Amino acid sequence: MLRWGEIRAKYLHANSYGLWAGALIVLAVALRVALIALGWPQLDSDEGTMGIMGMHILSQGEHPVFFYAQGYMGALEAYVAAAFFALFGVSTFTLRIGLVVFFALFLVGMYLLTSRLYTRPWALVTLAFLSLGSAPILARQLVAIGGYAETLLFGVCLLVLSVWLAFSSTPDFSNRHHWKRLTGYAAWGVIAGVALWTDVLILPFIITGGLLLLVFCWRDLLGWASLFLVLGTLIGVSPMIAYNLTAPPGQDTLTYIRNIQAAEGIKHLSFAELFPLQLQGALFISLPGATGATPLCYNYVGDIQIVQLGGVHQIRCTLMHTGWSIGIVLLWIVAVFFAASAIWRLFRSSAPFASLELRQKLVRYAGRLALLLNAIFVLLPFLFSPAAAYFPVPDMRYLVGMLVTTPALLWPLWVGSSHMKPLLMKLSSAVIAINFTLVKRVILMVVGLVFLIGTLNVFFGAPATSPIPPRQDMFAIVGVYKYLGVPQTRAYNQEEHDLIQNLLRLGTTHIYSDYWTCDRVMFRSQEQIICSAARYLKSKLRTGQNRYPPYCDIVKKDLRAAYVFSVGSPEAAYMERRFRAATNLYDRYSFNGYVVIRPKQALSNDWHCSS
Repeated sequence: MLRWGEIRAKYLHANSYGLWAGALIVLAVALRVALIALGWPQLDSDEGTMGIMGMHILSQGEHPVFFYAQGYMGALEAYVAAAFFALFGVSTFTLRIGLVVFFALFLVGMYLLTSRLYTRPWALVTLAFLSLGSAPILARQLVAIGGYAETLLFGVCLLVLSVWLAFSSTPDFSNRHHWKRLTGYAAWGVIAGVALWTDVLILPFIITGGLLLLVFCWRDLLGWASLFLVLGTLIGVSPMIAYNLTAPPGQDTLTYIRNIQAAEGIKHLSFAELFPLQLQGALFISLPGATGATPLCYNYVGDIQIVQLGGVHQIRCTLMHTGWSIGIVLLWIVAVFFAASAIWRLFRSSAPFASLELRQKLVRYAGRLALLLNAIFVLLPFLFSPAAAYFPVPDMRYLVGMLVTTPALLWPLWVGSSHMKPLLMKLSSAVIAINFTLVKRVILMVVGLVFLIGTLNVFFGAPATSPIPPRQDMFAIVGVYKYLGVPQTRAYNQEEHDLIQNLLRLGTTHIYSDYWTCDRVMFRSQEQIICSAARYLKSKLRTGQNRYPPYCDIVKKDLRAAYVFSVGSPEAAYMERRFRAATNLYDRYSFNGYVVIRPKQALSNDWHCSS
């Protein structure tokens, strides 16, 4: 009886961590389901396009490879959305629910990875941190604009598989788990291929996971494992390969990616002028924003300055974000020191492969180092891209992979006193007694508190910010509106709903508008309203960014199609002038911040459905 009691107690103790992990994951999922049920974050036209793709997959049998009008960013989210549309109907909620599933699986992967490389208690703490987040973090996990939620999921899957293959490999290859390991290599390849098709942001994870395989599984790779790995990758990336085999010149995936990396179409500064802006943007705006520091300073788009500090608010924002980034850099250095010194001690004490225990320790420390290297591989390409200087707020989304490094970065705050105390004693006098463990715990609690405040601000509304003219350009929408709280977002959603209902009440089902209105109105109305994008250029209205060309042809055929533009926009001003010059030809309406100008009768037009 005693023996059974001991076994049961041991079993329950071992599984209690799993139960707590499950509870944290359920809470994290419930939080995100609540947000998308409340209509947060704000839907924009890129996400509306993804929803339209899902609708077309379901109702028209389309099979898009990439996001409409692009040669990169795979359409995986559209296919997932189509499945949920078929089950539960078309809505913004069903468009996003697949991303919540991705995030839940990501948390499972993070628990497995952190438990293997660190400890199960630390894995639970990591889950608690990742369950929360500021508006930029939560928005990246919940907006269906391609690649970000998948990068987190596929990235952690690659690392989990790499660590498992490294742990289970032996210097003397055995056939005992031969097929199991070959299946693991094939799965690694398929995941890497699908992830690469979905978004090239997965590359840092492919590099770090691949390095682990090269170092610890090189014997496997000399045999059948390489074939399974390559075949799996080719299967996963096959949609991208098929597209590029027939892509017209200039529309291949590499050209698209190169243009994005170079910020094509934007006048560039010299390196001497650009590099300080890249440092400022990447380290003091994008990095803090992407890692949860937003609650420390709202309105920070233009308030972070390295030089020429202004008022108290600007100084506070600069200090807060600078301190956050410096903290990340210091934690990274300390964590690298811990992992590298542990590996060095293993090499000095004994041959690393002398025993299974020593080998597994080496894999564990190398895995920690790989997580930290992954952060560098994520940050450096962004730092040296023009986007870091020109668009540090909207393009902070490219740093989404930093979240996977969370357990490695914060680990020095959880343990490590034995490494740090000798160093502290050398640097300080014996008179100064510092309870270093307490200091670390306080810092860890402060980080957790910032994450919690960020989450609460999303639900209840961020502190009051400067008024933002509604429906500006792409970067205002992506960089600001998504970071509003639930109350403000629900107000915007209601305005958009009213606009759609007013247009339908008038019988206006074909409209011209700007891109950032078009695709979200079409998705929200489930294509009851068809919109052709237009923009004001060279003193007249011209065709805009129509991701799905048939829409322009449909609207052009309607000679009573209305013009719907936001108040104060150049397009609205142009149409107002036309209305005043011919009031007998047009009706004018004003709905929810939009001007609607509709011909009273069929009017010929010379609209061209090409730029």
